[in-house]
Amino acid sequence: MSLVDVASIAISTVASLAALASLGVARRARGDSRRSADAAESAEHRAARPRLLVEPEGAVQHNATEVIYRVHNFEGPDLASVVVHRPVVGPADGGGVIYPVAATGRGDYGDDVEIGPIALAGYGRFTFKLGSRESLPDFRVKITYRAALGAPWEVSEPLTTPRGPAQLQVARELQQREREEQVADDQRVLDQARRVSYQLHGGAGQGGDGPTFEMTSLHVTVRNDSDLLATDVRLVVGENDFNWSPQGSEPVSPSGRIYELADLPHGALPRASHSEASKRPFRSYPSWLEYRLDGRRFTRAGEGEPALFAAE
Repeated sequence: MSLVDVASIAISTVASLAALASLGVARRARGDSRRSADAAESAEHRAARPRLLVEPEGAVQHNATEVIYRVHNFEGPDLASVVVHRPVVGPADGGGVIYPVAATGRGDYGDDVEIGPIALAGYGRFTFKLGSRESLPDFRVKITYRAALGAPWEVSEPLTTPRGPAQLQVARELQQREREEQVADDQRVLDQARRVSYQLHGGAGQGGDGPTFEMTSLHVTVRNDSDLLATDVRLVVGENDFNWSPQGSEPVSPSGRIYELADLPHGALPRASHSEASKRPFRSYPSWLEYRLDGRRFTRAGEGEPALFAAE
């Protein structure tokens, strides 16, 4: 082979290698351009992601077993689909417990639920089933959402629950305050109830001084030295042998007094004593007074006994 042929082959090889190199550079350039375009599109998609806010709908009681939440679409386009997924908790937070979700008012509970579409500045609603556990873990729910066109977005949002760690402590403190306030209020009303008293005296009688004597009337006096209105006043003598209430069920005003001469039915109190007639203290039969103050029922057994809360 001549030197001219060798030189020609070498030049041809170099030209081929240069062409291949140029092709590789072009392909890499196109790849870099595509990756840059994809990255730019992804960044644009993330930037266009609507901002969501998840919050309870109204006040939630501490013992609630279900809570309704609103998902607000604050920024971005109208959303064609919004899917809320139930939270998955770890073993330390009761991993065996399932907390399902449902579209409020329009669906059954499940692992995920569609609550869209949600227009811009609008909201969708879902119901979260908490159960009745005394304490709850911190929850986050995954939400997948998209506009009419383009890829979906995905976020993880925290849920405020009535028995989460922080809320539970607040609830316990509130319950303690309520108990203390209830005890103080009960004591206040009980102190007032002790200022309601009664006196029972014998009235007229017949049959002479002996076993044939029969009391025909009793003098009843009820005093209310409290600051509260006494209602539903009722005096019981014996084992319901005789019941008395003020005429017309009249309440006893604060610092007020009711006095009545109450007629006894024939033979109502056969063991009454002649020595108790004519406004003398009547003690042949047990007696007690029932009444209400501030909506609470009290009983006072015996003229000198203290007032007690009575079972409803």
